Amino acid sequence: MKKYLYSISSIILISLCLSSPLFPQNSPENTDEQNIYLDFRNQRITDILMALAEFSNQSIIMDPSVSGNATFRFADTGFENALMRFAEYCNLFVTKKNTDYYISKIDIRVSDDQRITLNADEVLPELIIKKLSQEAQTTILYDPLPQDRITIRVQNAAIEELLRLMFIKTPEYTVITQNGGFYLKRDQALLTEMRTTGNVRIDTADDLFTISSQKILFSALIDSLFKKAQKEYLILNRTAVALENIFYENKSFNDLLRIILDSVNYDYTIEKGIYYIFEIQKRDIVKKLKETVTIRLNHISAEELQNIIPTELNSSGFIKIDRNTNSIFVTGSDEEITPLIEFINSIDMPLEGRYYKLFTLHNIPVKDAVTLIPKSFLFIPPVILPNTSSFVTQVDAVNEQYILDYLEIIDTKNRSYPVRLRYIKSDELIRYLPPSAVKENIAPTGDTSLVFYTGSEDSYNNLIKEIALIDQPKPQIRYQLLVIQRQRSDNLKLGSDFSIGKTDALPSADFSARLSNLVNVNFDIVSAFGIQFAANLSAELGMDRAKILADTTLNAISDEEITFQNTNTYRYRDVAIEADSGLYSGTTREITSGLILKIKGWVSGDGMVTVDVNANVSKQGAISSTDTSTANPPPTSEKSVNTHVRAKSGQPIVIGGLLQSETDLAEKRVPFLGSIPLLGLLFRSQQITVTDTELIIYLIPFLHKQGSSSIDMAKRMHTYYRTYILGEKAY
Repeated sequence: MKKYLYSISSIILISLCLSSPLFPQNSPENTDEQNIYLDFRNQRITDILMALAEFSNQSIIMDPSVSGNATFRFADTGFENALMRFAEYCNLFVTKKNTDYYISKIDIRVSDDQRITLNADEVLPELIIKKLSQEAQTTILYDPLPQDRITIRVQNAAIEELLRLMFIKTPEYTVITQNGGFYLKRDQALLTEMRTTGNVRIDTADDLFTISSQKILFSALIDSLFKKAQKEYLILNRTAVALENIFYENKSFNDLLRIILDSVNYDYTIEKGIYYIFEIQKRDIVKKLKETVTIRLNHISAEELQNIIPTELNSSGFIKIDRNTNSIFVTGSDEEITPLIEFINSIDMPLEGRYYKLFTLHNIPVKDAVTLIPKSFLFIPPVILPNTSSFVTQVDAVNEQYILDYLEIIDTKNRSYPVRLRYIKSDELIRYLPPSAVKENIAPTGDTSLVFYTGSEDSYNNLIKEIALIDQPKPQIRYQLLVIQRQRSDNLKLGSDFSIGKTDALPSADFSARLSNLVNVNFDIVSAFGIQFAANLSAELGMDRAKILADTTLNAISDEEITFQNTNTYRYRDVAIEADSGLYSGTTREITSGLILKIKGWVSGDGMVTVDVNANVSKQGAISSTDTSTANPPPTSEKSVNTHVRAKSGQPIVIGGLLQSETDLAEKRVPFLGSIPLLGLLFRSQQITVTDTELIIYLIPFLHKQGSSSIDMAKRMHTYYRTYILGEKAY
């Protein structure tokens, strides 16, 4: 847990950053749209990343390769911009998975043919080997590895080539390949020999040293140098680093020692004539190669300059200010600080009639106002004052008036308007916003039919017009449903024998008599198929050749599913006998049979009705035993059909093809005599009847109309007569 705790200095520094008026307080919400101001001086990289994550309310996960210290100043808009800029500065690699950011100093990519692309900066070899083994899914074993951090960049290399390259400066390590894996073996005898002998030449003349070597271990070189100079030393942490192509001529002992130690990130101090040699960070060595330039400002203040310097010129915190002397201290290499010095000299000029002006906003956020001001009105970028609604910029008399007039136009207060919804709910409105609306400007209430809109009057009027187009009631569909089970028979022929006509007296009486079986049948469906269909159906019902399973009217909202069910439930006991005890145990089970109909319709803009129909018909067979407590479950048969059709309102839909074959077994016997074994066969008989039935579904969707659809019997018969005999239209 220690590596995730901030040092005391880091906590104090972060606290100062968050409480200082120079840095705005950022709320956790929407941090990507807010400015981040943080300043760190020689702090651990892990602490800086954790502070950035906490400040921005983001999740950052670091692996063990992330180490070292950094000096960095954040002045960015958005968390990702700040993180990427810092990662580039510290040679870190960022990978985003879902909402988490994974940080590492090692970037390994493995191709399909096991070719490796590797980038690592100042990382222990062991960490690279572990990650390489994980990413390449390859076993890599190793002896204790050197503790010197290495920088390596390889593209499209084989794993064995990469391993040999990593240890090219440490010849005591050998790469052994076996069974698709690798083993890094350390030759202890060779290491001992290199430490004791070392191929190095050291000459002295007038207390000056000349040294040359093609390849030698660092520890062996130091040992040879100190023996030659007859001085005492102590290396606090030895590392097996090999140095190559060394040649330095006529250097003093201390200068030569300093050069050698700088090449391997070491430093020394002298106590009582003994040289204590210890490891340091590479950045501490680089600091000695940088210079510091002092610039005294004559026309602008140091604080104002710090706020207007572009971020890309000061990404590494090169600048320090002295308010007392109004001076700037710039530190870095010549290439780093030259553009910064040129920028400072270009703006530290006489104002020539210009002055700094404070502008305050009253209604809109100051950061929004600053982005809206035309660039032609500004001499320098505006500086937002932290925790205020004001900004400062350089103006003259003309530009000041331009900015004041422009701010008067855009700094207007929006009003809140109530919006009452009639048919849709507030969550539906927010989910499907009209083009003129913005989600942030609409506030829902506890009443799902009321929302508040914040904006200008014109935008409110446009919103009301657009809402009127979508705040409409969903169409309602009325389904006329008739389900008939018809028995197939070649003996029933009604078409050729049926005739109709007009009579002078009581013209509808004869017609009514012929259709008397349809008095209670749905008129809309029967009338849709004509008089011949009505007459045939009436005759079939009268002769028990057809049975009506469903005759109903269903109502539903467009795009909503309704279910019609006409079923019977049969319960039976499932009995089991335990093998050991012989006891009976049973469970009550159910079988449901009959008609289940699911209908889902949708009304399109042209008034057409698209319907999905799912019909399921099941039938329960005869029970094989009269004892229902121990009977086997009766057989069942099931037919189903799914269809997707489109029709006009009032246009009938017919679904057929649900055929079933039913077999009935009837037995007749003479009382008493028919029950005698064997002899009783002479006094009883069996008759097997096979009946084929067809289930037909008639469905007519109607767009809902107001008013009752009930018609009494007399009106129904009169309407039939007018429709089919007189030829009048029913609708």
